[in-house]
Amino acid sequence: MKRLKNRYINIIIIYIIIILVPLTPVTQGTDDATSHPLFLSQTLYVGGAGPNNYTKIQDAIDNANDYDIIFVYRGIYQEYLSINKQITLIGETREHTTIQGNYANNIIKIQANNVKIMRFTIQKGKIGIYLTYSSFFTITENTIIDNWEGIGLLSSSQGIISSNIIKNNDFEGINPVNTSQIQISANIIQTSLEGIFLHSSTANTIHGNTIKDHIYGIEATQSSNSNNLYHNNFYVNDQNAKDTCTNNWDDNYPSGGNYWDDYTGSDINGDGIGDTPYNIPGGTNKDYYPLMEHWNEPPYAPSNQNPRNHETGVPTNAVLSVYVADPMEDAMDITFYDASDHSVIGSVYDIPSFSTASVIWENLLNNTVYSWYTIAYDGEYTNQSETWFFTVSGSTNTQPNPPTITGPSEGKPKIEYTYTLTTTDPDTDNLSYYIDWGDGTQSGWLGPIVSGDSLTTTHTFMTKGIYTIKAKAKDTYGLESDWGFLEVTIPKTMTIQPIFIKIIEKFLFVFPLLRHLFSQSFFSG
Repeated sequence: MKRLKNRYINIIIIYIIIILVPLTPVTQGTDDATSHPLFLSQTLYVGGAGPNNYTKIQDAIDNANDYDIIFVYRGIYQEYLSINKQITLIGETREHTTIQGNYANNIIKIQANNVKIMRFTIQKGKIGIYLTYSSFFTITENTIIDNWEGIGLLSSSQGIISSNIIKNNDFEGINPVNTSQIQISANIIQTSLEGIFLHSSTANTIHGNTIKDHIYGIEATQSSNSNNLYHNNFYVNDQNAKDTCTNNWDDNYPSGGNYWDDYTGSDINGDGIGDTPYNIPGGTNKDYYPLMEHWNEPPYAPSNQNPRNHETGVPTNAVLSVYVADPMEDAMDITFYDASDHSVIGSVYDIPSFSTASVIWENLLNNTVYSWYTIAYDGEYTNQSETWFFTVSGSTNTQPNPPTITGPSEGKPKIEYTYTLTTTDPDTDNLSYYIDWGDGTQSGWLGPIVSGDSLTTTHTFMTKGIYTIKAKAKDTYGLESDWGFLEVTIPKTMTIQPIFIKIIEKFLFVFPLLRHLFSQSFFSG
């Protein structure tokens, strides 16, 4: 009887084990965060106030644990970051959360798996973001500008680079070296020597990007084989592509290949696909199904909202504004919604990419919390923003005063000059500044900073001319000032090709003696 009893007990134990084993998660040797379902994370803050708040981003990184989130409030952070743990780094808005250097080092260096970098402007570094031996990373919704190289990758894999604006970098926009299985999608990659330079990199997917104004749009070399490249738009490059390897340049029929602005074939049957292949220079590769019109991607999610999320003291007639951008640079219709019942607050139409859309939400109730969101529509696709909240105080809002601009009123081309903007807000709201340099370039919104404090920035006029700098201020509720003005006269100087003078100037910044000798030789008179 005792032996029979033990046998029943063993059967019951085995049955329990069979039931429970499928419920136990199995780890497959990956560093993906989803394989750690019980991990506990915390959120650290930079630039705010209260517990877990830091002044410097690197201090927050150093004190973070794996899987922690670091949220960075708006501001300009003069730092070079080193990330060697699995964290998420999020900026409040990419337009106003800036990490910048002075070209002395890489702005963000990543040597870890499961790192996410989101919503920053990253500028003035050797490499904007440099990933080495990293996997399962995400680089998204950033603006990466004015670096020697935008994004560099070495021996990295299984990551995502999407919805970034990568512009005005000297050498490569994106440079994968010995890198595989990366998804590069929906980025604007513009104005560098090469848009994407693949070196010994395989099995990557590059699709839905706008690639314009480079010497080479995309170049594949050194056994960069088995990459898939399709639905990209190539505009105004000296040479759209060069491929000495073996790669796939289309997604078959009817999905199609890429849009090439120099394709001369016809589309007799009107299916949107060229009737003859597009030959890729450098080897025997072809895009067998070239697109007759540019490929469209959805707009980026509206961002840089005003009022800021959880803002208090918002007036009863609130100015709502968002920054909008489209990877194909299409104009958009922007609709603002009351999140409580999804009713329409207002709409604005044909808003250019890389600009601000705004409406007024009138007759709000005092001491009431409101929620809202926006949807951008480019004529084919839509994208919805996050939902934001603010509290009405019943106060009125007064327009900021026009900024005063101080700095050199004359100078020479290709020399960097410093300008200072100052103004006040009658309601003592924090202020952001927007500068139109008068030479076809703009700063975007800079700040916010405290009312009455000065904003200092630099600019280089590239050619002879008389320029009118104008600047305006915007308070935390989106109400803008009138323009302030300063006229600057730039005489003629020696002509040097812009991309080379820009590189030379950065070297001269590092070596002051050379800068002195160079200025005596080239910039006299």
